[in-house]
This record gives sequence, C-alpha cells and structure tokens, in this order.
Amino acid sequence: MRRGVLMRIRCPHCSQRIEIVPAADPASVVCPSCGSEVGLFGADEPTATMPLADPPVLDHFELLEEVGMGQFGRVWKAMDRDLRRLVAVKVPHHRKPSSRESSIFMREARMAARLNHPNIVSIYEVGMADGRAYIASEYVDGPTLREWRDAVAMDARRAACLCMKIARALEYAHQEGVVHRDLKPSNILIDESEEPHLTDFGLSKQDGAEATIATTGQVIGTPAYMSPEQIRDGHEVDARSDVYSLGIIFYELLTGRRPFHGERRALFHQTLHDAPRPPRALRSDIPKDLQTICLKALEKNPDARYQTAEAMAEDLERFLDGRPILAKPPSQAAQVFRWFYDRPAVVSTIVLALLVLFLLGWTWNRPGAPANMTVLSADETAVPVANAPVVQIDTVPAGANVVLYPVDDTLVSVHTDRPLRLGKTPVRKRIPPGLYLVVAYTPGEKMFHEVYRRVPGFAHQAPEPMPPNAWRTDANDVVHLASIRLFPQAEVVRSMIHVQGGSFVGRRPGFLAKQQIVVPDFYVDATETSYAMAGEAGLTDLGIITQGLARDPRAPITKVRWKMAAWIAERMGKRLLTI
Repeated sequence: MRRGVLMRIRCPHCSQRIEIVPAADPASVVCPSCGSEVGLFGADEPTATMPLADPPVLDHFELLEEVGMGQFGRVWKAMDRDLRRLVAVKVPHHRKPSSRESSIFMREARMAARLNHPNIVSIYEVGMADGRAYIASEYVDGPTLREWRDAVAMDARRAACLCMKIARALEYAHQEGVVHRDLKPSNILIDESEEPHLTDFGLSKQDGAEATIATTGQVIGTPAYMSPEQIRDGHEVDARSDVYSLGIIFYELLTGRRPFHGERRALFHQTLHDAPRPPRALRSDIPKDLQTICLKALEKNPDARYQTAEAMAEDLERFLDGRPILAKPPSQAAQVFRWFYDRPAVVSTIVLALLVLFLLGWTWNRPGAPANMTVLSADETAVPVANAPVVQIDTVPAGANVVLYPVDDTLVSVHTDRPLRLGKTPVRKRIPPGLYLVVAYTPGEKMFHEVYRRVPGFAHQAPEPMPPNAWRTDANDVVHLASIRLFPQAEVVRSMIHVQGGSFVGRRPGFLAKQQIVVPDFYVDATETSYAMAGEAGLTDLGIITQGLARDPRAPITKVRWKMAAWIAERMGKRLLTI
C-alpha cells in the first residue's frame, strides 16, 4: 500500500464502506459503524495475494465467483469437479497467514465439521493445495441475513419465525458443546425458502476442551453483537452469550435498528451499563409478547436471561401458535431496582446523601435552631422570618393550589416535613429566601406540576435567564417567580413506573434508638430521557438539544448542569430525582 493513497474497503461484519488514508501501513482498522476490528494484513507474516489462473482452480475445485469475505478469509462459489456439485470454498486472505489467522481458520473447520443440522452450513472437506489451506462447505444460494432484511418487508411474525429457527440451530450447537461467540446477521445465510443457515464458526468455543485463540485482553467477537460478559472476559462465556447476540438480531429485525450505536468504546459502555430502549417505543405495532421475549434475551445479567436457546425458541413458538409465553415482563419495582443496580455510582451517592441528610435533619430540628429558619405552627401554616421578600407565584392555568417544600441546596434533598401551604394562584406571600420544590395542582389533581424555584435573598438580587433562578421584580419590589405551566397528570405518568412507598426503620448517627422513616409512593421514568424525546417535547430552542439531535437523537441527555437538567425536566412536565 502506498502512503497517502485513499483506500476503500468494506467491513465484513456490517458491509459499511471504510475509507482510509494511512499515515503508516496499518495492520487493521476499526469500523465506525459496528466497532469491529478489520484486519488489512497478517500480523506475523508478509502478505501474498492468491495467484489465480483463468478460470481459477484450487485442487479439484473450479472457483466461479467470489461471494463473500470474512475477517480471516474469502468465500468463493465453486464447482466440485469430482462430484459435480456447487460448493462454497473459503481460503485465507493471505498465502502465509499469521499464526492467529491459521488457528482461527482451522478452528472453524474443526468446529463446524462436528455439527450436522439443517440450519448450520455443513463442512464437506478441509484440504491444502499449492501451499494454501481451504475449507469446502455446503453452498447456500442466498444473501446474508443483513442483505435479506434490507430487501424484504419485515414484520413481527416473520422475525419471530426466523429467530425461532436460529435459536434451535444454536441449541443444537450448544448441546454439542460449541458456543458460536460471533453470531451476527452477516454470519447467517438465508436460502430461497427463507431458511436460515449459521456459518463462520471461526471464533467459536468448545466447552472445556481447547485453549483460547485470543491473547489476554483481546476482545473476541463483533462489538455491536457482543454480550456484557463477552466484553468483560470473552474466554468465560457460555451458551447464554449466544442468546444475547440473538436478542440483538431479534431487536434489529423488529425495529430496523440495533439497540446500541457508536464507536467501539461507546458500544462497550452502552452494552455494559445502558438498558435498551423498549422495541415498542420505536414501533408501537410490535406485539407486547415479542418485546418481552426480546428484552429477556437482552438481560445484562446472564442469570436473568433465557438460560438456553431452546427456552427462547419455545417462547417464540408459543407466540406464533397464539399461546401465552412463559417469560414475564419485569415488575415495576424490579425495573427500578435494575436501574439502580446498573448504576452503582448513583446508589453510592444516594446512600452518602441520605447519611448526610440524617445529620442535617437532626441539626435542623434540634432544640435551639437558628431564628432565621422557617417555623411551622400546628396547622402547618408558615411563619416566615422578618423582612422576607413578598413573592408572587402564578400558574397556567390559574386557580391551582400551591405548596412549597424547602430544598437543601447541597444535596438537592427535599424537606417534606415542613410544607408551606400558600393557597390558590395567583398567590402573593412573604416567603423566606432559599430553594424550594413548588407543587402546584388543580382541585381533583387532574393538572399538576412539581418545579424548582429560588426565592432571592433580597428583592434586587440579579436573576438568571432560566428557572429555578429566574424572577422579576415590579415597582413595589414584589418578586414574581417564573410562571408554572401545569400538565395533565395522566399524560405525564403514562410513560413512568409507579413505585410503592412504605415505612422503614433506621438509626440516625449519634442516636441509639431507631426511628421510623416514611417514603411516599412515587413515579420514575422507565427510560433515560433522550435528545429525541426532548425534541418531540418542543425543546429545540435549547442549543444542547439541537446539538444532541444532530449527533445521535436516541442518545440520553448527558453532561448538562443541574439547573439546565431541571429546566429540561420542567418543560417536559417532570422533575429531577431528589432524596
């Protein structure tokens, strides 16, 4: 290869074109679409292209046309001149392949040769001709699953039927002790009868037998279709990893897109930490049972996944037969638990914050509290400090009941035991300075909102452009906080999960006696808020949203300050989580 010359190659995993202007002769490149590493030259030996006669002949095979290319070899449609039948002949990319390429090439022959299943490509012969190894296998006259998917009108039943057959082929391989480890659409061929045929067992693993082909720290597989445990340690995967890969394929067939996108590092992070968006959120016509089956296959914890490919196939067959499936969607409490389980840093922060909150709560309520704090009478009417500013609160529509709860600035924790009940809007009261959670609701609670608002320390303190620190003062030094738009309650909670509260017993630091802590019922979003969701809510006037829409609309909104996050949530009819 000449330096500085533009080279175009096609990724053998996702068929994406890759353009390279090498500053040095690279051994491989990373596909920007699926994150796979694509080898350009052998790592150990110099390359040599295959010298072909006209017509090309290899041993007793007449090579008719090149029909495919994998990571470690090219596939030719060929005629077996001895048996007069069409076969597929696979040869390594290089005449002198590296030791790793040779190991993978021969592994594919050994693994596939032991498998005899109608949905797995059969191996006929392994040989050597003119110093070049080859594998002769069954020829499947049809496209890859990726090519076929793009050419047909895919519907949910068609996808379920196809994945059921793939799952049964995988189950057969697993029963024979073989884990594929590189299941993806380009490794599945579709014949004219729409029967799938699994191929390319070059990265497969035999249970308890052979040593691994990869060196320590080397990722085995195609990133876009790898399971979380395969990313962590590709040597320790079992059959459930193939179930996860099939779940990715099923998701792609149902929705037309993969659940996770980006370059390799982003794919690994999403696979390890992010929950896939429910398929029905992308296509509402997908049956709920198929969404349940797909998401169960995509569980990050292998123990929560289908334990065998056959179990997944049985559920797909039940759906196709009109019978109830065995998999159940996770309960609301389980979804919330899983959300926190996948985010240990969040859990650590909340635990630490609760500990500090107990300390602050004891300080706040102890005898002799500072005189400038709000004190509540028995009827919960606020008695503000002297010289507090006069504040007006408005809602759209007017006539809403308003209750204020003090918020600790440091922890963003809400003191629900000290409500300030102000009456109906428009309302004008003296309110002590500070940050508040403002709860506004109409009679019957059909319309409501919960927003953050800051009451300034003095009337002429400089406001900020957006809530919670946005306000204006009139000629009489009355502070007008930003107006609060109310939302229909049923509309807001439709996409959220209801979590039942309860009473918990805990011990505050410095006290021997345990105390009862009451947590009320609450709602939490089932999925993280994406740029697309914010755009649909009309937030395209915010630069952070338009930039995110241009990059990746389905990505979650990240790297924003708390005030911006609170403003985005408020405009979508929601608020940020608090302690």
